[in-house]
Amino acid sequence: MTEHTDIDRLLETWFDDGPTAMPDRVVTVVADRIGRQGQRHTWLLDRRPKVNLFLKLAVAAALGAAVLGGAIFIAGRQTQTPTPTPIPAPSSSPGASAAAAGSPVDDALRATWKAFAGENPVLQTGAGPVSLQFNPLGTGIEATNFGPGHGYASTANETGADRIEVVLDRSGGGCTAGARGVYRALLSDDRSELTLISESEDCSNRGIVLGRAWARSLADSSLVGAGVVDAIAPAFKVALPDDSYETRTLPDFVEIGGTNGSLMVFKNPQPFVDACSTDEERVPWQPGAAAFIDAFRANDAFEVSESTPLTISGHDAVHVQIGGKADYARCPGQELYEYTPKNCECHFVVGQGYADSMYLVDIDGDTFMFIISPLGTPESERPIVESIEIPYEIPSR
Repeated sequence: MTEHTDIDRLLETWFDDGPTAMPDRVVTVVADRIGRQGQRHTWLLDRRPKVNLFLKLAVAAALGAAVLGGAIFIAGRQTQTPTPTPIPAPSSSPGASAAAAGSPVDDALRATWKAFAGENPVLQTGAGPVSLQFNPLGTGIEATNFGPGHGYASTANETGADRIEVVLDRSGGGCTAGARGVYRALLSDDRSELTLISESEDCSNRGIVLGRAWARSLADSSLVGAGVVDAIAPAFKVALPDDSYETRTLPDFVEIGGTNGSLMVFKNPQPFVDACSTDEERVPWQPGAAAFIDAFRANDAFEVSESTPLTISGHDAVHVQIGGKADYARCPGQELYEYTPKNCECHFVVGQGYADSMYLVDIDGDTFMFIISPLGTPESERPIVESIEIPYEIPSR
């Protein structure tokens, strides 16, 4: 896409200021694309160091076109997970001696975990979704959404095979700082689920919070590719190759981006009428994968491969490749407006001459689209596709 010096200056200023969230004034997000050798699909990223690698996302919104006069790409800064090394807790921490006695927890545990907790009269909390997080250094653990005082932020360390020790950082939730607990940490075969079993616990309330089954959340950073996404309803589970993943979400859209590949998931994708137009008029919504594919067959800016019926997680599905025609005459050199989730004020584009490998699944009146990148073959993509479980039920107790 065309470079704009005024846009470059704006980006320089924005990045140099160091924010990690997109300002409200930004209206449009578009990514400059680069082709990777041997693939027809495009990867998009900002050409600056230390940014997340995300696929062709373009978010439309409201800053003034008079200010930007074009499209810009805003990316978050990439957070690198440090190489695991034993890190002693500060001497002032109640957990200092415990942290020194073991090692940081295994990389596979360093993630956000989700569960559904039932009503609990001891904690005086109602039923609802809850989370557990091991910090990126593997030295701390904390729960969220169990109610005030029940996060139990603790120093964590690995004391043996499948065993972790936790030491409460500060008093609260009916427990005293320094309270110790030892848990067995059991991962499922694909490491998408974690079960914490209390072996000893000075803080009984923390035992109620931690001691349960959890599902790895791919909505947050993870070094393991098997987990669950609940940013779209219904939640789904998928197993990607292990990598360092970070995730971006929009309404009815999630992108799980790694250093070697990415998965984008759309709920109810809706094509645009004109691939060259910036008015972003959408094709009237019709449910079902067949209607989505037919809309692209009727659009002379795109090429559609033969669709292949299949079953995904017990649901009717279809695999198809849809791409922008090379050197499309009506807007040569321009990235083509392709589609958007029906409930999202955003748009996605594809480069001319590039294609997507799309797996469309019809579920109870909704259509989910899974796009695997870089573009592979049905054989190479099959393990990921066969791992999809939708809907997925978050562990509950």
